[in-house]
Amino acid sequence: KADSSIRTEQLEKEYERINFLNSTFSNALMQLFLDQNESCIKDVYFKRSHIPKYERITIYLYDPDIDFSKPPRFIFIPSLRQALGGGVETIVEEMMETFWSHLLRHGYYATKDIKSELSTNLKRYFLSGITTDPNIPLKLNAHFDPIYPLSFY
Repeated sequence: KADSSIRTEQLEKEYERINFLNSTFSNALMQLFLDQNESCIKDVYFKRSHIPKYERITIYLYDPDIDFSKPPRFIFIPSLRQALGGGVETIVEEMMETFWSHLLRHGYYATKDIKSELSTNLKRYFLSGITTDPNIPLKLNAHFDPIYPLSFY
């Protein structure tokens, strides 16, 4: 009889490997697709609409004949499900919750007054790192490039 713990360990190691390389199942599937088709993705955008049939995902592929600088390996944003379901605002709310929980975990307790005082600037900072305008299509590539400075004094 085969030892089932060995199989379990193998699956756990494979899962960790996939997680390390891809960070999400979506990234793993996308990488398989790209490898099979010998393709490279440059950008992916999601256009929201209040009418679901008008929502769309646009994928821009890398073409070495047009663009000489090959983009880095494509990775979806970690909060892909929130981006597609709730939009940028949902991602920003999750980022804010994570920020406050990390502060608490590292020994800093922020009172309600401090949170309310800083939340507007923190939200603006996180939003500026994801998109410059919530009305244009959302870039689904993993990125965080804030243009709004974060200052707590």
